[in-house]
Formats: sequence, structure tokens, C-alpha cells
Amino acid sequence: MPNSIPSVELAETSAKMRPMLEALRQARVRATAGGTSVNALVRDFIEDYASGIDLQRTARQRIIELAHESTASSGGRTWTRGDLYD
Repeated sequence: MPNSIPSVELAETSAKMRPMLEALRQARVRATAGGTSVNALVRDFIEDYASGIDLQRTARQRIIELAHESTASSGGRTWTRGDLYD
């Protein structure tokens, strides 16, 4: 058969696919637990990626802004690195 795949090549392909298939299975379990699907997660990622939105960078910038705006204080208390382990 000219269109058949040699069994050695098929075995190599299967071995390469196992980790990806296991990752996909775990992703489906996690997505289901989160009330969504892998397809929805991939769609959202592609939409964000295509639009140029960098959610992590945006979140980091917002955290830095909040830190600068914060009025929190240590109340004059000081500590050393060693104090943190006591």
C-alpha cells in the first residue's frame, strides 16, 4: 500500500504524541473544573495575542501603580533579613 505508514514511523509518532495528549487531557480536566473548555481557553488566548494585549505586563504595571499609590506603612518598624527567619 503506497499510502500506509510504516509501523516504526507510526510508533515514533505515537511516542512523540503521548506527552502532548497527556497535557491535553490534563488541560481538559482543569478547564472543566474551571467551568470552561480547552477550546474557549485557546480562543481567548489567540484573541488576546492577536490584539496585542499583554495581560501579564498590564497586571505588573497595575501592581506597581497601586504600590506607589499605597499609604501603607511599617509604622516605623524595621527588620533584617535574619529577623524574617526567626
